[in-house]
Amino acid sequence: MKKIIWMPAVLLMGLAAMWGCDDDKTTEEQPAVAPQVTFPVTESAVSAYVDDAVRFEAVIESPGPLSCSWFVDGKLMASTASMTYVFKAKGTYDVHFEASNTAGKVEKDYSVTVEGSPLKVEFSNEEETISCLPGEEVLITATIVAGDKEVVHAWKVDDEEVSSTAEFKYTFDKMGSYTVAYRGVNADDISFNRTWTVTVDELPLEIDFSVTDATIPCVQGNEVAITATVKNGGTGLTHEWKVDSDVVSTTAEFKHSFAEVGTFTVSYKGVNGKGEEKTGTWTVQVEEKPLEIEFSKAEGTLKSVKGDEVAITATVKGGATGLTHEWKVDGDVVSTTTEFRRTFDAAGTYTVTYKGVNTKGEEKNASWTVVVSEAGAGYMFENFETLSSIAADYIKEGNAGSLSLVNNPYQTTVNSSGKVLKVDMSKTTTGTSAFFDVYLDKKLSGAERAKYKAIQVKVYLGKNEYYPRMLIPKSGNPNKMPCKINGQAFANNNASASEWKRLIKTDDWNVFVYDLEGCGYGFADCSEFNQIQFRPLVNMSAGGMSGFDAETNNRTVYYDDIEFLE
Repeated sequence: MKKIIWMPAVLLMGLAAMWGCDDDKTTEEQPAVAPQVTFPVTESAVSAYVDDAVRFEAVIESPGPLSCSWFVDGKLMASTASMTYVFKAKGTYDVHFEASNTAGKVEKDYSVTVEGSPLKVEFSNEEETISCLPGEEVLITATIVAGDKEVVHAWKVDDEEVSSTAEFKYTFDKMGSYTVAYRGVNADDISFNRTWTVTVDELPLEIDFSVTDATIPCVQGNEVAITATVKNGGTGLTHEWKVDSDVVSTTAEFKHSFAEVGTFTVSYKGVNGKGEEKTGTWTVQVEEKPLEIEFSKAEGTLKSVKGDEVAITATVKGGATGLTHEWKVDGDVVSTTTEFRRTFDAAGTYTVTYKGVNTKGEEKNASWTVVVSEAGAGYMFENFETLSSIAADYIKEGNAGSLSLVNNPYQTTVNSSGKVLKVDMSKTTTGTSAFFDVYLDKKLSGAERAKYKAIQVKVYLGKNEYYPRMLIPKSGNPNKMPCKINGQAFANNNASASEWKRLIKTDDWNVFVYDLEGCGYGFADCSEFNQIQFRPLVNMSAGGMSGFDAETNNRTVYYDDIEFLE
């Protein structure tokens, strides 16, 4: 079927005023001639579009007046040689033309098939193939340039519809090849279709590392950290970090502490979903820690009694390779191990020195002054190390079953003794605290006791809400307490909790020195008494001793190193 191509009428020169249809007003009579008409479109079956202005034309070639008529489906629509007609709906129409005079008649019929308005669409991206990266957005806009009658849009990615507007906006998260299809349909059911191929691919794998030096120095025990930052090609990426041949991490981060001295190889391999691979290697040179040694006794003055053993242990924390030990007493080597043990058989003052040297030539030195007194010149319990039981002549238990010798459960630098005195009232809720008495050598005279002007003790209180009360049960002054501890003055033994807490540590051993001199109770030394009493669990809070919390306030306290000081 051919669409009508309407041509303008061609009129013969000189005949335009003579020939025509009813509108010709010539009065001069002419002999009648049978109508002669030609038609630019000779086909009888033609087509058109809805709402288009279609021109039908007949060319009158015979002289004289004619009567012209154009009919659409039997209805007269024009009485001229030509007709312009707009079809408002799709369908098939009969268009009939007649030209007649007294001499005859000419007719022409057309069958006109009217189609919907043609839809024409232009796109912002006319390429057939579009490339993008994973996670990148693709945008295509459809612009209707013809047939814009209630157009319905539909965009699909493969078989899934993703938009019903004139705009396609879509983010492709995964690599692959996708088909984007557009279909537009207008009110005349005329459609327009278009497809694109979208190829989603990544840039080549690219990784940056936080450490770029090929060799990494490290001290024994320290951590080495390297981070892999993915720049491109990260889809499906797997990480693998090795130290020598051992896998130590499968994340983007390498963190490893090197406990041993030596040279190690750190390697990285990353492989993405496309099989692209990125590798890296580093050499880690681990050097030994600097020489570091801790001692069970702090440097300074140690007191002992003739015949007792003095023990000091060196614990190596770093730099142990090739380490040699040397302990001396007054210049004489007495031990080449980590432990110094010496029983001093004579009273006096001795110098104990330690020297440790490792393979690197690092050196550690320490020294102590050991003051050894005659046996029976006073009494002290250093560490309770030599006791298998409590000596009743020197310690008297105030509450049955509350005292015992136990292994030190809280060994620290302040007190690393192996054995301590345990005061335990956890099995009862009695309002009375455990107590015990400590005596100087009962053979000492008052004059011999006069040189002792302070008492020192180590106490571990833990989280017990109590203060370490020491009493002097002297006749006429029962239950009195020195008014200075570690130089801190207390008005009386009912000092406030805040005052005591400034003095007390709850996470380590306390070293308390109770001063007798100037205490205000009529004596300045031990000449008038040889007995003291410790009541370790005097409550700092109201309410007595009952209702204790078993975990944080367990009514158990530990004592060690009870000394009478000159």
